[in-house]
Amino acid sequence: MLSEGGAVRAAERLGVHRNTVTARLERIKEVGYDLDDPATRLALHLAWHVISKG
Repeated sequence: MLSEGGAVRAAERLGVHRNTVTARLERIKEVGYDLDDPATRLALHLAWHVISKG
């Protein structure tokens, strides 16, 4: 999702409304992750990749 380049493209790929993606990203920010920080985005992306392959 983070590699999709935006909420609209991510929503299309996930088959959900763009507001769903936006709301979930806001929830991620609320728990303390700075999605504007490239290192944080990379860590989350790698974690998702590992979890989804398991």
